[in-house]
Amino acid sequence: MKNQLETILVGAILEFTDSKIDFMPKCLHSAMSVFLDYESIFENIPKQVVKLSEDFAKIDSKLPMTGLEKDLLTNFGEENDKEIQYFKKKGVLIYDGIHASAFGRMNYFYRSKGIRIYLLENSKIMTVSPYSYIDHHGFSFVQEKLDSIKFKKLKTEEEIQDLLVYTKEDINIKGPIKINEQLIKMLTSIKEPFHRDYYLEYLLTPPDVDKLSAFSEKVKREFWDVCLSKSFKKQWGKEMQENAISFLSYMQIPPSPIQILDFIKQNSKDGKSDTILEEIELLKDHLMNQKEDVFEFKPNMGGFGINLNEIYKRFIAKLNQ
Repeated sequence: MKNQLETILVGAILEFTDSKIDFMPKCLHSAMSVFLDYESIFENIPKQVVKLSEDFAKIDSKLPMTGLEKDLLTNFGEENDKEIQYFKKKGVLIYDGIHASAFGRMNYFYRSKGIRIYLLENSKIMTVSPYSYIDHHGFSFVQEKLDSIKFKKLKTEEEIQDLLVYTKEDINIKGPIKINEQLIKMLTSIKEPFHRDYYLEYLLTPPDVDKLSAFSEKVKREFWDVCLSKSFKKQWGKEMQENAISFLSYMQIPPSPIQILDFIKQNSKDGKSDTILEEIELLKDHLMNQKEDVFEFKPNMGGFGINLNEIYKRFIAKLNQ
């Protein structure tokens, strides 16, 4: 994992330079490979979930029933669960763009549409258009497949931009998407799979089960392990390491206290108070990015400059290993 995360992190920083180089496909492939290494985050993907109000009325046709009585009647929901249609392959939801529909307000209990992007266990990236409504007829949730492609067939930056265009927060804002930034968001925001007990949970995730996955927690730690390591500093230079610290802070991915202490310790082996204070100040300067801040690539830090040509040369060599 660390090798792939290092590729994505360095690629993310280089995206903020003025230079242009077509390394995006390798970064995308690295991110998708990290997902595929963790089977525990893959689950069944709903294709169609439809439940009519009259079906519930049939259950209560004789006498009102308690929740437990209904569970016993339907074998704790398993009989109703059989009605749900799934896509053939399991997948992980890497982007959720569901939003409330613009029309029909206050004429439905809820109505939504949007875009979702899944990575399937067979290495395909599938884009679907989810549509749902909840009204007096019942609950309907359908995910229509728009596109599906093996991620290794995406070989140009333009193809990846076309795929990720749906992830723009504001579609009216012109300009390309920061691809590696989006990949990092995907890797660090996967939800923990849970057993769905109610139809609505196929559409929206209730707060009590809305938890960040152990996978994404691990990815966050690994990004900082990579960024603060001696090998990263040796390979890419002190200035690139400082940019990486600033970037992860800008992405609202904080290091753990242990990681901070280990970083100070490994860079202050002489034990001198001045050296320790320098490392503390370095972290303070680069960990202070706020959520509303915009990351700015700094080619010159501490009076030194980054040799971008050399960085690119090393990066391409790494990608071709």
